[in-house]
Amino acid sequence: MKTFKQHHKVILEFFDAIDGAVKHIDHLEENILNKGKQGVIEAINQIESSISYFVDESDYKISTKFDGAPAIVAGVDTNNKFFVASKSAFAKNPKINYSEEDIIENHGTGGLADKLILALRYLPSLNLKGIYQMDYMFDPQMKVYEAPETIDGVKNENKFLTFTPNTIKYAVTENSPYGDQIARSKIGVAVHIEYMVQNGILKVKKYTSSTDEFSPSNTVFVFNVLANKPKNSKSSFGKLLLKDVKVKKKQLLKLADKVDFSSLDDYTSTLKSYINSEIRSGRFLEDTSISTEEYVNYIGGRFTKEIEKLKSEKGKAKKQEKMKSTLKSLKALKPSIKNAFEITKIIANLKNNLIKIFNEITQNDLLGTYLEESPNNWQTTAPEGFALSKVTADGAEITKMVDREEFSRANFGTGKPTSPENQESYISNPPIFNTGEGMRLQKRASFGEMYKMLKEFEEAEDLTKTVVIYPGRFHPFHKGHASVYDKLKQQFPTADVFISTSGKTNDTNSPFEFDEKQRMIQSAGIDPKFVEMTANPYLANEITERYDLDKTKVIFAVSEKDMEGDKPRFKFGLKKNGEPSYFQPYDKSKKMTSGDKHGYIATLPTMDFNILGKDIRSASQIRELYKKSDEQGRRDLIIDLYGSLDEEVKRIFDNKLI
Repeated sequence: MKTFKQHHKVILEFFDAIDGAVKHIDHLEENILNKGKQGVIEAINQIESSISYFVDESDYKISTKFDGAPAIVAGVDTNNKFFVASKSAFAKNPKINYSEEDIIENHGTGGLADKLILALRYLPSLNLKGIYQMDYMFDPQMKVYEAPETIDGVKNENKFLTFTPNTIKYAVTENSPYGDQIARSKIGVAVHIEYMVQNGILKVKKYTSSTDEFSPSNTVFVFNVLANKPKNSKSSFGKLLLKDVKVKKKQLLKLADKVDFSSLDDYTSTLKSYINSEIRSGRFLEDTSISTEEYVNYIGGRFTKEIEKLKSEKGKAKKQEKMKSTLKSLKALKPSIKNAFEITKIIANLKNNLIKIFNEITQNDLLGTYLEESPNNWQTTAPEGFALSKVTADGAEITKMVDREEFSRANFGTGKPTSPENQESYISNPPIFNTGEGMRLQKRASFGEMYKMLKEFEEAEDLTKTVVIYPGRFHPFHKGHASVYDKLKQQFPTADVFISTSGKTNDTNSPFEFDEKQRMIQSAGIDPKFVEMTANPYLANEITERYDLDKTKVIFAVSEKDMEGDKPRFKFGLKKNGEPSYFQPYDKSKKMTSGDKHGYIATLPTMDFNILGKDIRSASQIRELYKKSDEQGRRDLIIDLYGSLDEEVKRIFDNKLI
């Protein structure tokens, strides 16, 4: 098989030099981090323009985001030869396919390969003239006829043809003209992006491909991605939103004048990363003062991790000086950071209000979108979001219109209850298993029971990569924790299993430094290279950001104690609008999805454990027992905790607890 480079070097260079907007489309509120005050102005203008799309004429177009999978890149190259690819078309070493043999060589068999083969077989019927990116929506294996008992709690009398490419269930009424078209079609796609070549670079030409642009096909069903303009929207939609934008505009510009945007340029990437971590944790700049402080701590944690990896004292000292100067600069920038967070929050709220109205007025009466609480009970849901785009001479300007708190973080996770009765039970009694820092060391379950639950958990794994994170304060870490970690390693043999803990200390309940905990972990028999210092162990951004989350499942194994009370570490269930949160408890009956959509919380049962013949229920009891013991008792306690007398660990205990 000839490679794509051997076939057409020129177009490969286009892919290699592809414009950044193709690979990543920023959220509306991220404009301020990219462009400063000008970004604030542009965000306001884009909101106003999106409103005018429904009120009057506008240069902008609104495109509905479809929840398809995988993304397909297809079209004709410079020699007018048809090809198909996944998003790997934009990778450093692209995998481009002109034949079924190419697909098998590049992607193997089954799964993605089967879908690419069908795309290669049927997409040429659309007579594509350029290069397009589309969501794969269905094929014959994905289409199912279903008749739920209820929809939104109301008895259902209809039978539907359905397909669920990712998490949203799409449904059309059986024997309807629309349904018959889909039933006859071999594959379905939603075409979003058309590319163009400009000055040797492949760029987005437009983001709103119309079904009219393609030749009619009996084998390929092309979904309409353009949002429909409703009648009589001026009074019901425009006036309400424009009034709110007018009020917020003055506030935003005043805040922008208080931000030193030029000084924040160096922190754009980490500010975005930190905001994403808040979204994944179930909050979104709820208190900008707290967020500002946590961001500074986040930066400090990143530096500390880098320092730990350095071998030379000279290198460590240089990095420590850099950390010191950076944190000093950030301290001076706290007012700017806080105001930037405030602007981000306001713009996001304006956008979300806009999206809610989009959802109401752009509904497709022919194509239903649902979440499946159970096979017999569906709940109506909204699209994943929208894209706001404008065609320019230099290529399309595109901005995501996605409620990040609800959709980017959760992406409409399936199979979660929506009725009030089920919600209460689901939230208070999630299907969980238990371990972690502060774990109750009394008898909870045997290792046989834990093995069974972990095995069930492992059998659900089918993505490219699995990351298991065991977070905690670990003051101290001991063989009980090590036993849990070892079981995680055994039951997830292909996973990367990490211990996540912070370097924060205090004189009351967190006496041990990170390097001291590392030494305890090593004494307990665990390779310290699997221990990561994190700003927040229960988010572990320093770990997850290394992975391609759309190909990785993320599992947190936490303690029962962490999930008790009114303020559990992770909140399950539903947001106010009825959509599920990012973090979800593991349910062996439900298929897990990738880490860009959901993280899973596992609470593992623990083993029998006692120290010096005493039942121990918390780390604080261990510390108190050590303080009150005599010298021999302390030695015995270390032996009990680590299996042997580790003098270095005992010295750490003595220094911090005596």
